[in-house]
Amino acid sequence: MAFLKVAISTLSHLRQTVNARYGGGMRGYANFFYFSLLRINTFIIFIHGHDGELSCLPRSDQLEFVRNDHERLDELRRSRELPREFHCAQAHDACDFVLGSWEGEAAYIHWIFHENGRTRFLNLGRGCAEVGSIVTLPEFRGRRICSHALAYTVQTLYAEGVQRIYCVVHDDNIASIKAVERVGFRQFRKARAIGPFNKRHDVVA
Repeated sequence: MAFLKVAISTLSHLRQTVNARYGGGMRGYANFFYFSLLRINTFIIFIHGHDGELSCLPRSDQLEFVRNDHERLDELRRSRELPREFHCAQAHDACDFVLGSWEGEAAYIHWIFHENGRTRFLNLGRGCAEVGSIVTLPEFRGRRICSHALAYTVQTLYAEGVQRIYCVVHDDNIASIKAVERVGFRQFRKARAIGPFNKRHDVVA
């Protein structure tokens, strides 16, 4: 059932998702279907512990983050077409998210999954959370928005009592790898998947 919901969400927002990930066009569609359905992919599971370092990033006055402003997200989804990462509530029964804006324009989103959750790669144990379904809209890339958003979320989750925070990134996604490492995440283990099929890893605090 979960796989079906993700597939429906992906198809519903296919053009926007392809454009955000691969730049659109026929080549973009070909890459999307190759990576999503055919290729054996390797993903890096990153971990950030409460006792680890949290890199401090220079404050950016152009950047604003809000958490769980569902009214704002609903308004945004009604006003423009967006990739599937903005629709995780439908695909994953997710409800906790951080929305980032650059100079007042929506630029970024990620979702937070909590203990006892089952995400694509992880079974989250007590005291754990995962930040996933991350996307920066193409026109706002190169501003380190993802790193700032992760730092904001890590600080917030630790203040709420979370002990370990995970993040899963495709090993070809160099920009995202740099973004999570910039905040102090470190590599924990790797996971492989053939298209949408993979096993889940149990993680604990």
